[in-house]
Amino acid sequence: MKGGSRAVVLFNRHSITTQYPISNVTVSWEQLGYPPEVEARVRDLYAEKDVGTFAEAFTAGVDIHDAVVVKITPVKSKPEYEDWRPWHERAAVQSTPSATALLHPAL
Repeated sequence: MKGGSRAVVLFNRHSITTQYPISNVTVSWEQLGYPPEVEARVRDLYAEKDVGTFAEAFTAGVDIHDAVVVKITPVKSKPEYEDWRPWHERAAVQSTPSATALLHPAL
C-alpha cells in the first residue's frame, strides 16, 4: 500500500464455550516487514478512528468469532516498505489454534 502501509485482519477463532469471550490478538512489526523500532500509526478501518501510534507490535481485544481490521502506517516510511511482499518470504497467514492474523499488504 502507499506509504508502506499494511492492512491487517485480526481474527478470534475461539468457540463460544471458551471461558474468555475476548482474546488479545497481536501482530508484530516483524510479521509486517518492519524493523521492531519503527513507530507506526494504527487506524481501525471499521470504526473509522485512529487508534494510536505503536512500536514493535499492535494488540487488539477481539470478541469470539469476530475480527478487527486495521491499517498500519509507519510514521517515517521507507521505499523498501512499499516493495515488501510476504508471500516471497513467508506465509501470508500466521495462525495459532485460536487466533489468526491475516497479513495482506494490498487490499
